[in-house]
Amino acid sequence: MTIASRLVWLALAASSVSASGAENITDTLGVGLGPTQLISEVAAASNVTSNTAPFQFGNMTFTLRINVTELSASGLGTNVTDPVIALSNYILSWPGNLTLKEAAMQAEGASNSTSFGAKVMSQPLSLAATNAYDDTNPGSCVAPLGQKCLDALAQVETIPNGIPGEWQIPDACDELNAAATYLGPGDNITSKYQPVPFAWHSTDVYSNPSMQTVDPVNNGALVEVERLHVLLFSGVKIWPVCLRVKDDSENKGSPGVSGATSIKSSASWMSVMAGLLGVAALV
Repeated sequence: MTIASRLVWLALAASSVSASGAENITDTLGVGLGPTQLISEVAAASNVTSNTAPFQFGNMTFTLRINVTELSASGLGTNVTDPVIALSNYILSWPGNLTLKEAAMQAEGASNSTSFGAKVMSQPLSLAATNAYDDTNPGSCVAPLGQKCLDALAQVETIPNGIPGEWQIPDACDELNAAATYLGPGDNITSKYQPVPFAWHSTDVYSNPSMQTVDPVNNGALVEVERLHVLLFSGVKIWPVCLRVKDDSENKGSPGVSGATSIKSSASWMSVMAGLLGVAALV
């Protein structure tokens, strides 16, 4: 299988599409590169902003990259004028020539019965937690979530009753009472190709131009860029990672938004994706 074919497989086969072929793609979480209806939009996008953070998973250092992209939503059947939608891509890489599950098992010294997944916070956390994030310690959840929460997460049984993803966020993590969804595609990613588009989060549809608006509540891309993203990766134990895509200012208004007025262009990653998808069409 070619690299391009692997990428397309990850994007399409991992996406959850209903039997009718219709996919709920607004204000939702999914696995893979993105909603099938928007794959070509993602590949062609140039208005991307990104940030990267290392995080500990067992005895290995994994890397999480978040790309936030604003896409046209004109084909989604909405009544919004000049509609757009924001998409956050969660992209993983890890040491060695291993599949994601192999890396996770090796990092924790775990058996083959262990499942790799994550609970992903899809909504902004509180103003205090968002502003507490320490950009000098990327990936760390100590400041925004508190050591008490992290200690409690370390004690969680990740496969209660033998069912991955059924574990509960402990009461000590009161900042994480926002909606959290478990995504477990790690066991199905058999390619050793990296980086892997592990998951995505989409906003509701809103009107363009978004990045010039003075009302961040109605600006999905701005919220995604500014909010604190929290992912709780799980194997045998919980391995949290926290990251703000734009982490150089404090929020003075609504939770998750600190008032940025533009998305930086980072076309290089998306250009590679577009090229790979273009090659895949010829394979």
